[in-house]
Amino acid sequence: ELEKDIVIKDMDGNVKDSSLAYAELMSFAHASNITIKDTELRNCSGMHMINCDAIANSTFSNIVFRNHIRYTGDDVAYYTGDSSNSDYEKDDIETYWTKEALHIDFLRTNGGNLTAFPLENIGSTNITVTGCEFIDCQSGIGCHYTGNDISSDGIVICENSFTNMSNNCIN
Repeated sequence: ELEKDIVIKDMDGNVKDSSLAYAELMSFAHASNITIKDTELRNCSGMHMINCDAIANSTFSNIVFRNHIRYTGDDVAYYTGDSSNSDYEKDDIETYWTKEALHIDFLRTNGGNLTAFPLENIGSTNITVTGCEFIDCQSGIGCHYTGNDISSDGIVICENSFTNMSNNCIN
């Protein structure tokens, strides 16, 4: 088990053109006791600003999420998961590819984050999101997957603000 304090005062993904690139700013899987607070994350395209898969006992507070834009480039693998697949229409799958700025999700053995080993059917537990601002984002907080019998527990979302969202505030 790794215990480390990391202080991030400001993180700029430096993506202002939605057709150029897509990437997450931070990603956590099978992690616990994460605290991210008093910072600003901005200029991210296509993926989640913070991606959390099967995390526990974690707090996100007083974070400004700013300028989280939808990727509109032509990378086939982004839209289909397969770089050899050319049979797709970007407009048909636009809703699926609307990502949350703060993604709180589960891990599963058949899809989702296939890089977060061990792959198991497990949700996130005891997560608090409070005092955060979401400004010019696609979607704010939540997940866009459904799991057969997998759920997350103890998720508290309160006293956050949402300004100029292009989709949902909370999924």
